[in-house]
Amino acid sequence: MKLQPTATFSELFNEEEPNIKSLLENIPSKLIITILTNINSELYLGKGNETQIKLLNQFIRRFDNNTKNKILLNVSKLIKKNKELHLFTIKTNLEFIHHVLINYNNSNYEDSTIEDELNILKAYFIFSKKINENYTPKNLSTFPNENQFFREYLWPIIIDQIEINDTINPLVNLIKGLNFLNHFQQDDNYSANVKIFLDKNNQPNLWNYILQLMHFLENAWKHKNSKPFGFKEKDFDYTLFKSFILEPKEYQKKYSLDKKNYTRFKRQTSNKN
Repeated sequence: MKLQPTATFSELFNEEEPNIKSLLENIPSKLIITILTNINSELYLGKGNETQIKLLNQFIRRFDNNTKNKILLNVSKLIKKNKELHLFTIKTNLEFIHHVLINYNNSNYEDSTIEDELNILKAYFIFSKKINENYTPKNLSTFPNENQFFREYLWPIIIDQIEINDTINPLVNLIKGLNFLNHFQQDDNYSANVKIFLDKNNQPNLWNYILQLMHFLENAWKHKNSKPFGFKEKDFDYTLFKSFILEPKEYQKKYSLDKKNYTRFKRQTSNKN
């Protein structure tokens, strides 16, 4: 297992670190979340340095030449130190999204400005720094129990950083899901629960439920090159997809003090606009 800190603000910008609140206070939360979810999708599907450079170029393409060249020069210094580049990470995305949801503003936007993009990039690497600091062993002045240094000091840091990233075939998994639900529907001990599940999702039978999900995936594939991807309520059974929608106010009430390993917005991945 190889562990390496990600790049931080001071490594990319030759200036004093600004306050995150001042960087983000005038930027619509929907815009920030849209950018971060796009980064997430690229990281899940991407390939090492190629993806890292692609994401950086998406950010800096509209910056003035002076700002752009300073950032690229600092990135080249990082590559000289270590050929494997770590600028954008899923962990930083999750931490950033959590912050935006807790401080959510509902203002609308038509497009991002260059200043917005620069401020989001700066904030991103401040969050990266905070995460690196969180993963520094604490209280090393106190001695661990005999032969327990790894368990007491290092293992909590390592396990908290693990994010599972498995590529799956959605069609195969829909078939598995249909078989799974069929099994319980035919079992007298659980058939009533399947009926409750279908009623909750406004579906008359299991096939309708699976076909609605397939319809959604088909529509997503047709619009895979549009950013951000979305769908209109009239095109789908809204009740079925309501459970996937995250409401910022509900999130703030429940997770303002503790993000619970980001489980809420991993489970509810849609944002209603």
